[in-house]
Amino acid sequence: MARNTQELDESRACRVIQFGNHRSFRTALLKSGITAFVIALLITSIQVAEMGPRLPVTDEFHYITMADDLKSLGFLTKGEMEPNKKPEAYFTPLYPAFLAGVTSLSTEAENALHCFAVQRVNCDIGSLQPVIWAQVLLASFAAMFAFLAVRTATRSLLVAWVSLVIILATEVLAHYSQHFLTEILSFTLIFIFISFYISGIRGANRIFWMLSGLALACSALTRPVYFYLIPAVGLAIFCWCRVYQRQQTQFSMVNSGVFLFSAYLVLLPWMLRTYELTGDFALTSGYSSFILATRVSYNAMTWTEWGAAFIYWLPDFGDKLAETLFDTANYVRLSWYTPDGFYLYGGQVLRDETLQAAGGAEGHMKYLFENYVLNDPLKHLLVTIPIMLRGMWVGKYVGLIGAVLIVPSFLLLPRSEDRVVFGMFVWPFFAILFLNALVSVNATRYNEVLIIVFASVVAICFAAIYRKFWPRVAAHITKFS
Repeated sequence: MARNTQELDESRACRVIQFGNHRSFRTALLKSGITAFVIALLITSIQVAEMGPRLPVTDEFHYITMADDLKSLGFLTKGEMEPNKKPEAYFTPLYPAFLAGVTSLSTEAENALHCFAVQRVNCDIGSLQPVIWAQVLLASFAAMFAFLAVRTATRSLLVAWVSLVIILATEVLAHYSQHFLTEILSFTLIFIFISFYISGIRGANRIFWMLSGLALACSALTRPVYFYLIPAVGLAIFCWCRVYQRQQTQFSMVNSGVFLFSAYLVLLPWMLRTYELTGDFALTSGYSSFILATRVSYNAMTWTEWGAAFIYWLPDFGDKLAETLFDTANYVRLSWYTPDGFYLYGGQVLRDETLQAAGGAEGHMKYLFENYVLNDPLKHLLVTIPIMLRGMWVGKYVGLIGAVLIVPSFLLLPRSEDRVVFGMFVWPFFAILFLNALVSVNATRYNEVLIIVFASVVAICFAAIYRKFWPRVAAHITKFS
């Protein structure tokens, strides 16, 4: 018992030295972070240049039109979803504001944005390259903060560098840098959040809690699902300080309060705007039921389809494997593209039917919950499991390999405190994964930020193998050289 207490005291002392007072450590961390940024900028730029320009499709036109409306009208609309332009609270504002701001720097970019918003075709995609390269810059910052977060969580420079290499090798940052979607801005903000949050865990510094709260709030203004993570993170901070660090209740509440106050302070103006427009004190109004209607259609799957979904939704090879194991009727409705499949039926037929049955948008969410969730909550929860797994396979095989290695990665961390800290690092991403599966169709792109978790998991296992076998390999090479 005395030995455990001594180890705990030494661990805390080490943490304070590393993240509170050790100037050389902070300087080294800053230098390695800048190096990571430069490497990410170089590699991502090359990847984007090799991919070449692409035209926007489907959901991208929502954001393009909203950005164009914001520039011309001065307020956020529903974009192409509503021809009668008026202030709306359907979407969050940060990404349309980003698009509007970047295109304001160039007359050609402004004209191209307006062209795509109005007519979609015969527009000059080359004139929107400032947006692409601004997103490449954001992607590089995202990679840098991912590197810093993994470095702080694992206390291993090797793990951080291997994680960065894996993230860049998947080309996920380059891929979304070319899209007019929320993903790159979301990547950047959520990785800033996790970097400051895990620094707070390691260093118990309220500045870190404040900065992480600001970043997570901005993430919520980019993708509304992160709004629901805010109270959970506030509770996690309180529990970390009170239970693990054994700080006084008042001290723990202040730390949690600093995080929550900074987050809600950012969100309050937008929530007040939504309340003024719709009467809902929330980030958005109407969007949630729009998404849930598509999700609840999957609750109609048979148990054979439920079992087939675990195979069919595996990355890359899943659909082919399901074809050899199941009859067509047992997996065909799981496809995104089948006309009477769960996705298209829910997003078109069921959504309109339930909207009409609810008497309009105002009662739509309540109607869906009462008639499609609460009437059989166990079925809804069980269907959530394969839908959750479908959204996990980011970076294709990186997600699959990382999921297999996640338990070994915890066991390979050298100290018990590091395992607890790594748990604090990964849980927010899995919380969002579960929430996305609970209320949406959980497409993989909703969870691309999970790449930081799976990359770090693979990197931890790689580092453990390297440390175990490299001295022997090096000695063997030296012997015969």
